[in-house]
This record gives sequence, structure tokens and C-alpha cells, in this order.
Amino acid sequence: CTKPFVAMAVMMLAEDGKLDLDAPVKKYLPRFELSDPKLTENLTIRDLLSHAKGINSGGIVWLDAYTGQITEDRYYELLKSANIEGKPDYTNVHYTLLGRVIESVSGKNWRDFLAARLFEPAGMKSATGYASELYTGDAALPSKSWEGNLVPTESRKTDRTMHAAGGMGTSIADLARWVRLNLNYGEIDGIRLVLEKSAQAMQNMETK
Repeated sequence: CTKPFVAMAVMMLAEDGKLDLDAPVKKYLPRFELSDPKLTENLTIRDLLSHAKGINSGGIVWLDAYTGQITEDRYYELLKSANIEGKPDYTNVHYTLLGRVIESVSGKNWRDFLAARLFEPAGMKSATGYASELYTGDAALPSKSWEGNLVPTESRKTDRTMHAAGGMGTSIADLARWVRLNLNYGEIDGIRLVLEKSAQAMQNMETK
């Protein structure tokens, strides 16, 4: 469920006047380059939020989510050869790009931005984008069946594989607070985190 949290962070930055949803991605990420020169110049933040163009890269996803060996140089080099469907298609690449946009305009790591602007004011005390925080204390661990018993797996997420398209953990209680925040269109316990119109926009179907 990481992507909707990242989307709300983007809406917050739009409200702050730090980005325009209909501005080109390249305005905020100068290294952004696709195999399609026209799309490179015209792809917007809104396009990323709504998965409008179906940009995907197995190499980026593998290094980001599974090995943790992604670097900025590798990311942008692989992006140049990413597959482009040219129509809506759900992919991680749209949101790992948005994570980079958040960092570019806020000056903070996307995880730290979420912690300061969303988790803390929303009262989501267990929410984190860091595996090093997630797997401490009373945490459910990735498990497998082994000789009739359920045991923790040897491999699990690390800080290096927690990315903006799938790199969060929280409790059921905090997820309930997140649901309340969205059902109340950006407000919880009398605290407004995003404007009602921004929260409504997140729930509307994009038609273009």
C-alpha cells in the first residue's frame, strides 16, 4: 500500500506550491530520459500518479525491490531503455520516479518526508519506510513452512530494498487511521493534512 501514501505526499507538495501536477517530470528530474524524446519532455507528474503511460523496467524493479543494488546512475541508465506501453498500466517505475520527485523538491528522503508530514501528524505511530525500524520489537516477519512449522525466512526487506513503490510497513491500527483519513477527505481527529479537493482528486478516476 505504499503508493497511495506517496501520492498523498505529492499532493501535499503541490499544495505547498513546490510542484505542479501538470508540469513535466523533467522539470524536477533533469536526468529523466526515455527512449521516446517527445514523452521525455511531456510526461507529467499527473501521468505518473495515474500510471497513464505504462512505463516499466524489469531491471529497475529487480535492483530496487530485490537486490538493493540500485544506484542513481543505474536507475537513469536503465530508464532510457524502459518499455513504454503508451497507455495505462500499473508499474513500480511510475512511483519510484515520484519518490525521486519528492526528494528533489522537498530536500528530504521520501521516507523522512512521509514520517514528518503524514505519519506523525496522522498519529500513525508504527508506520515507517525503513526495514531497520519495521523488523524490531513486535513485528510480523516474512515466514515459510518448514518441516511442518512456520519459521521466519532467511531473506526479507532491508533499507536498501524499501522503495517508494513498495517500501512501507505499519500496524493494522495505523492502517485503520489511514482509511479514516481518506474517508474524511484529508482530515483526522480535527487535523487537516491535505485539502479536501486534493483528497477527492486522489479518489477520482483519471479519464485522459
